[in-house]
Amino acid sequence: MTDWFFDIIASELPVVEELIRKYNSMTSIPSWIRDRISDWWINREIDASLDKVDLAAVDGGGGYADLLGGGGLYIARAVAVYSSRSNPSRELLIDVLKYRARGYLDVLRMLTELKVAQKAVQYLLPNSILLMDGSLYVQVNYLFTKLFKIISKPDRVGLGEFYLLDRLLETIVELIDLLKRVEKKNILIAFVSKDSTLKVLKEYLAYVYFKEKYPRLANLMEKYPVGNRRVFLRIYKESDEPELKSMLNLILDTSYKDIQLIMDLVGSEKGYTKPLLLGALAEPVKRLKDKIYLKQLFSETMNLYPFREKQEEFNDLVETVMNRIEDLKTPILSYVKVSENEPPLMVEVVSQKNIIETIGSRRFVEETPYFNKIIELLYRDYKGRRFYNLWLMYAHNYAKLSRKQFLYYIRYIEAQLSRKHLKIPFTRRYSMEA
Repeated sequence: MTDWFFDIIASELPVVEELIRKYNSMTSIPSWIRDRISDWWINREIDASLDKVDLAAVDGGGGYADLLGGGGLYIARAVAVYSSRSNPSRELLIDVLKYRARGYLDVLRMLTELKVAQKAVQYLLPNSILLMDGSLYVQVNYLFTKLFKIISKPDRVGLGEFYLLDRLLETIVELIDLLKRVEKKNILIAFVSKDSTLKVLKEYLAYVYFKEKYPRLANLMEKYPVGNRRVFLRIYKESDEPELKSMLNLILDTSYKDIQLIMDLVGSEKGYTKPLLLGALAEPVKRLKDKIYLKQLFSETMNLYPFREKQEEFNDLVETVMNRIEDLKTPILSYVKVSENEPPLMVEVVSQKNIIETIGSRRFVEETPYFNKIIELLYRDYKGRRFYNLWLMYAHNYAKLSRKQFLYYIRYIEAQLSRKHLKIPFTRRYSMEA
């Protein structure tokens, strides 16, 4: 087939050349950060000859199908694989909702992963390791942001949001239980993400800069992601000070992530960032410390809760969350560069501090034997970009719900129910989120 556009590409070369020259002359990294890289980056070859350690790795997947009438059928599944036993642990949840809510499948999948992680804890011995796919910080912020969005205005949400609220509360309780059980059994838990989109490190470094140079601006950076962008945009437009403008460029470029900052700064070096204690910084989640406010919101929501048959169960979940919120621990985050040419992995371990006492707090902390053991494990089990962690990829391959498998499940359910003269009102528009 003839290419009708190649001559235009050729004619645009001078324009592209100028754009590339301009791009290469720009930098996203302020010199203040570049000059202080030793304050937060540890360039170290890690001894990957970690003694044999028992571990489990957890991952999940899911999908949903639209139903006539606006509802949906949801399937979420998760698996825990082990280094010391051949049989995996499995969990699968199916739900059918008449009333839909955005994010329901995400929460159902989180719940499934936490439930199978609980099964893994039963088998793991003390001093074992439990690897969870994803981010604890992201998960906590997602759950509580969704929660506050519903309970702050329960008279303005649809019926689907109340179904979502049930699952949010159930998932929060499951997460609190898991963190409590691994602590009690002395199991080391770590959350690992291959393609993190967080910008917490770069914004923390910018916060330290502003605290040192422009304290009043630092006060505007006490939540994540940075708010008060109107103020920063105005200063960016008016300032002629190169260092300040470079730092503003860093925080206003929302597409520039932590992993890109690290790659641009350290190149092919292996190593990891100093562990960063990361308290709740998102505005809704910071309200958790106000127990009176939280109780008031829940009280109003319980009064308006529309499903009488589930009222008692809902009230019990609310009471459990209220009583146990301080058992939820704060994550400690690090980026670990285990390969010369690949972006770093993000890993979180769990601190001894609870989420309430660290609200609004972020700071570098000392390494611990727990932290170092997880770092060593990530080096040991790295097998290339695709197999960034041998065990998590093993779990992923079994847990991911492909479209083909999802359709197989749907057709099986349809066939079995048709024997009872029951038809599922599918619209035939299937959606996958694995």
